[in-house]
Amino acid sequence: TPINLIGARPAWVTPPTPASRVRPARTTTTTTTTTTSTSTTPSCSSVSAGFTYTKTPANNQSPVSVTVTDTSTYNALCSTVWAWDWGDGVTTYGQVQTAHVYTNGTGPNGNTKTFNLTLTVTSGSFTSTSGAVVISVIK
Repeated sequence: TPINLIGARPAWVTPPTPASRVRPARTTTTTTTTTTSTSTTPSCSSVSAGFTYTKTPANNQSPVSVTVTDTSTYNALCSTVWAWDWGDGVTTYGQVQTAHVYTNGTGPNGNTKTFNLTLTVTSGSFTSTSGAVVISVIK
């Protein structure tokens, strides 16, 4: 019996591609970068209180003005508190201080009154206190 090919789609045959015309397969390279950050807590244990001072007048006659300069060592990344005990009932706070004035109105002329000046520095949970400096004031 005859086969009716009318209306049938033609079948196309693609000839094979010669090896010289074959393209290599595409490759994809993926690069992954991982960034790690670390957070460290600063060490506040190396605090050491210290200061220098100048006083006027040189003869210690009342009133005597004392100026201090902090020389403490501490970690600047730590919360730090400076407490200046002037020895006369006054305590002030802060690394930088204005001049402190001592007076002596007690007793006869020539009477000497002494005050113990100390600095306490607290950094984190560690504290250091300087040795006392004796300030003498003559009436």
